[in-house]
Amino acid sequence: MNGQFTGVHSFNVESFTYPSDQDYAGEGYSASSVEGLAEFIASEMNKFGGCNTSCAQNIAAYFWSYRADPGEKINISNLSFDESGLKLDLSCTQGSQNVLFKVLDPQALPDVTDFEFTALSSRADGLKTVELNSIATLGERGEIALVGEGSNIWGSEIWFNSLSESIADGKLDVTLNIDSVANVEHDYAKVGILVSSTNDLSGQLLFLHWSGRSGLAEDSGNGALTGYSLLLSKPEAADFTPTPTTLRVAYEAGALKVGGCYGCASPTMQAAARSVNFVPKRIFIVASSHDAPAILANVSVVNSHRPASSSGAIYETQMACGSTPVSLQIPDSLLRAFSQLKLVVFSSGDEFLMEQTAGKTWSTNASCELRDGLLEPKLRRLSEQQIMNSLRDIFGDIFSNDVRPNMEDGTKLIGMNTLADRLNINTINLERLYDSSRDLVKVILERNSTVSGCAKNVSSACVTTLLSEFGTQLWRRPLTTQERSELAGLLAQFTSNESALEFTLNSLILSSNFLFRSEIGDEQNGVRILDNYEIVTLLAYTIWNSTPDATLLTLAQKSSPLTATELQTQVDRMFASPKADAALVEIYKDYLKLEMALTNEKDEEFGFTDTVRGELMRSAEMMLTDLISADAGYMDVFSGNRFYVSRTVQSFFNTTAASDQLQVTAMDSSQRHGVLNHPIFLAAHSTLTHSGIIKRGVFALEQMMCEPLGAPPTEVESQEPPAHLDPATTSERELLQIVHSSQPGCIGCHKFIDPAGFGFENFDAVGRYRTHEKTIVPIDASGILETAGGTRLVYSDSAEYAEQLTSSEQMRSCVSRRFLEHYLSQELPANACELQKYQEQLDSRGHTVKSLLDSLIRLESFTKRKSLQ
Repeated sequence: MNGQFTGVHSFNVESFTYPSDQDYAGEGYSASSVEGLAEFIASEMNKFGGCNTSCAQNIAAYFWSYRADPGEKINISNLSFDESGLKLDLSCTQGSQNVLFKVLDPQALPDVTDFEFTALSSRADGLKTVELNSIATLGERGEIALVGEGSNIWGSEIWFNSLSESIADGKLDVTLNIDSVANVEHDYAKVGILVSSTNDLSGQLLFLHWSGRSGLAEDSGNGALTGYSLLLSKPEAADFTPTPTTLRVAYEAGALKVGGCYGCASPTMQAAARSVNFVPKRIFIVASSHDAPAILANVSVVNSHRPASSSGAIYETQMACGSTPVSLQIPDSLLRAFSQLKLVVFSSGDEFLMEQTAGKTWSTNASCELRDGLLEPKLRRLSEQQIMNSLRDIFGDIFSNDVRPNMEDGTKLIGMNTLADRLNINTINLERLYDSSRDLVKVILERNSTVSGCAKNVSSACVTTLLSEFGTQLWRRPLTTQERSELAGLLAQFTSNESALEFTLNSLILSSNFLFRSEIGDEQNGVRILDNYEIVTLLAYTIWNSTPDATLLTLAQKSSPLTATELQTQVDRMFASPKADAALVEIYKDYLKLEMALTNEKDEEFGFTDTVRGELMRSAEMMLTDLISADAGYMDVFSGNRFYVSRTVQSFFNTTAASDQLQVTAMDSSQRHGVLNHPIFLAAHSTLTHSGIIKRGVFALEQMMCEPLGAPPTEVESQEPPAHLDPATTSERELLQIVHSSQPGCIGCHKFIDPAGFGFENFDAVGRYRTHEKTIVPIDASGILETAGGTRLVYSDSAEYAEQLTSSEQMRSCVSRRFLEHYLSQELPANACELQKYQEQLDSRGHTVKSLLDSLIRLESFTKRKSLQ
């Protein structure tokens, strides 16, 4: 119907208006049925010369299709629900009236009972009604344990168990909270919401679901679940899609809306998919499995359409509602325990008018403590470098590299290697640490003048003095009376100062009080407050990668907590030390994983000897040091064309050097841009003989841009090149595309990975610049990289790629994230409260090297941590 009616009573429906003196619009649009509306129109049209029944029915059908949703009578605007409470403006768009406004707790309103849901089992031969308790167990508060078993949900057989309910008048707004799923031993376990346009599965379908190894997905089609659209991929750190998960399906404005988010307290769907244009008739809460055993899904269902008599009201008030918005504020003291609220408005006659969900958000000023976003308390084992730095700062630069402890920590490709969860003590490295400690103590006894002088002294008093002095330095706090007494008591068994000192020093060095940094704090008012010694230790290893000096230990003695001003003064003092530059270089080296170049195997034809590796590493360290200064941008380290070159490594830079010593050499900026074009970086991220497009691409995305890819498929094999293609005259880039990246199981990830790796193709496996490979095959190092994070880089060669990559907001954000992970020794999700606060500080202070530290000391988790309870 096009809206134009012709005949004796012709008029255009779309431009039709009621007489201004009567509220026909409200009366007509609120009719309970098409028939009722037709009766109303017929009676009214008689006033204009008559309209027969058929005429009235046609007009009614047209109006009915555009009838106002009851919710359109009410408008909620300026809605906010944060740490200060709930605020909104309420107005009525269709005349003044009194309304009942309620704030409900969705979790306190279970609407799942034996009577509301039908238990169904679906097989190839159709839906079967079964006993509810045969597939589900219902809890007192509406929680459901739903068993799901089945096979081949993508094909003609659709097997699942479900709870089903019919939908009246398209009124659908259901949130499914998936709290946990047990027995997930395969890829395709599914739990979700299936909506049908019919009372069975013969019509249009939409299936929004959680999936074992995929994420949140939407399948929609015309009578068959054959489509697949990934709404939200699984997070980087998990093999299986994590729970809890929230899914939501709503019918709004004539379209079905879907969305979902992980662990999300707010029902606001962070990954809204799209609208599907069909009217829902039946909803299924589905649990399905492709393989045995059956999964067990623990879920709860929140249905937004509730009667006025629903219990669970947190707050309610009668309001006079008119065209002028009325402001309403509910203080947080009433709402503090809730992460989401349901707002419902009823007329004075209990007619449901509208509902809206409000999820708690946080203002930029909300503290991480309030948001439960403080980081966890940790014990952080010193790294090998930190052990040696600490001993050198305490006893002097008297140690050779051959007595360095070998903790066999290994190198993790993604993330920072200083995370507390990666550094541990086990039976192997403890034995090696014991051997190293004996060697280290032997050096101290021989080369530290204070210790060697005491060892030769006849009086044993100096041993007790050194126990207290070195104990405080090694343990980064004064020894307790009991600790001194216990150690002093053991010294009585030794007949010489030398043996007593040897025992004392080994005891102090092998103690967990030296090997581990405590960031545990004391429980106070629901959080753990770090003590002053813990804070100065954190400060020292953050800025110097070493133990606190005498100034810091003296400062820690004060009885009151350290102030922000005191911490800032120490940051300024410590940053001026060369030790700060050395510590920053180590962080950048870890971020780029440069150490991998020292062990990454290369074909002998490259001449990549241990001598070359060591010289190139020193070259990179000197380059980084030159670019680090307080007011330099922390991304400036990745720029420039001034490299350190000597005769030993000149061929790897495609240049000649005049000296055997490393000297600054300006490179052609069209060929090399910054440390990402340094041979040591390129050699770290390549294969035995080839540049390693995939290896470099994965590293660029996951480590340098914090773009998670997930685990690769396990059963994909590369194809053989076509018979007509000669690998000897085909670029590695083209071969990769043909034999691997273009396969259906690979293309989803390789459309990101390959462009991220193509940009390094001007460099071979050891970082030599090239324009050809395989002698005659031209290099194509151009590409377009579009990341899921929204970055788009268009580049023509490797130098341009490095420049664009290091200029991107995504890499800058990732660098600050990796730095904070290193500083606090914890892996942080992208939405971590303290990470957001850190990056806000950097935005306000400027993205300089110094601001990385100035911003850190202002985080709540620098001085306090989450409670262990």
